[in-house]
Amino acid sequence: MDHNITLQDWCAESGLGLVKFDVDAEYAVLNQILEAVRKEGPGILIHSKPIRHEKSSPDIKLVDAAGHALTAQTALRGRISELENETVIDNPADIHGFLSHFKRMKKSLTDAKWWIWWSPSDLVAQEVDDKEIVRCLRVIARDFTDSPFLVLVAKDVHTKQGLATLEYVAERTLEVERHQNGKRVAYHWQLLKHPSMSREWIEIAP
Repeated sequence: MDHNITLQDWCAESGLGLVKFDVDAEYAVLNQILEAVRKEGPGILIHSKPIRHEKSSPDIKLVDAAGHALTAQTALRGRISELENETVIDNPADIHGFLSHFKRMKKSLTDAKWWIWWSPSDLVAQEVDDKEIVRCLRVIARDFTDSPFLVLVAKDVHTKQGLATLEYVAERTLEVERHQNGKRVAYHWQLLKHPSMSREWIEIAP
């Protein structure tokens, strides 16, 4: 295994990247990625859940995509929240509106070097079909060819076919495995797919 490759090296690639993990590892994965992004910054974090242990950082702008409606038909309404550094997406289940909101943000936030979506898996709970989520990522892949866009996916909640299609759309795919030895928990990062690296299952240092 090549231990000279770091998570930062992988994150620095432009285009759409996919990070897969078990649900119980999602906060650990998010925190490690944010740690890597802060060193390069600035970044945009689109999140659907409360962020634990998040230190206040001017280099990370938050976009709250928790949403309120449960159908994909409800019109998305963008608004600025009372929090100074946070934008709120009222209904991320409206894929068309969600993509329009992204496009507007990209035009206005031109200094952003990193985009992280944590996570489209939460749309499943809002009854959004995997096909719609894949369609959304295809558009993102087209619109973000000049900057890295990392999509964090809880692999447990998607259909087998849906997850396979998500991997196909992404230019690179990383998988995080959670290992427990007694009380000690460790996370192993494996590179599954990369446009310029021919070897698979390269361990990446967090």
